[in-house]
Amino acid sequence: MEKTLGQIVRENRLALELHRKDFAYELGISRNQLYLIENDKLKNISFRILKILSEHLPDFDFEEYKSSHGYYASCNSDTPGNLIKTARIKANLSQSEVIRECELGQNELYLLENDKIEQPHLSTLEKLNTVLDINLKELKTLYGY
Repeated sequence: MEKTLGQIVRENRLALELHRKDFAYELGISRNQLYLIENDKLKNISFRILKILSEHLPDFDFEEYKSSHGYYASCNSDTPGNLIKTARIKANLSQSEVIRECELGQNELYLLENDKIEQPHLSTLEKLNTVLDINLKELKTLYGY
């Protein structure tokens, strides 16, 4: 039977002889997040955390996990929100970091990534282009400009 992500993470942490607190600190995630991952209680693991785990765990195949859990299907650029989200993930930035860099409202990036804003201001798209290196022409086309 194939090991779960939680089993792989826990086994690697124990092999390194690290306490959960120390391993979480090394990974840059909270102890609670690590606990939930190790116990397979976190259903939707963020792309950022998966990438961090792949960099620290030799037994974890990031590409295999992404494809088997549908990450490729949800990260195409057929909508403006998916284009923005994909660019943010490729840039390895959290939503908070992009919000701060682009000077967006607290929920604005979430709404953009989930296609809840029909036509954002051009200045917002230009900021996203600068921070995320998004193809501005494609983004404008997807938003109908």
